[in-house]
Amino acid sequence: SGAGVGGGSGGGVGETAAETPPCTSEELTRLVRAAVAAAAGGEDSARAIDALKALQKAKVTASLLSETQVGKEVKKMSKQGEDKEVAAAATAVVLAWKKVLLG
Repeated sequence: SGAGVGGGSGGGVGETAAETPPCTSEELTRLVRAAVAAAAGGEDSARAIDALKALQKAKVTASLLSETQVGKEVKKMSKQGEDKEVAAAATAVVLAWKKVLLG
């Protein structure tokens, strides 16, 4: 059928089976800020969840996570109690990033 290489949606232009380049610190920081801002508003949890899903799919390195320190912000979001869906999405990002850090 027409499922494309990579098994995911939202890929970049010209996406191939080749290794995708890591996310830049600017992209990573921008996505985290978008997720935090949307979650902080309270009424825009769908945007926060979309941003968190993008973060989960983003290719990050241990040095990038260390350099940007964005994990702290995502961890806070995973512990907030107001929106369970946002917390669950943030927890998924934290778990994905732990796999990166632990190799």
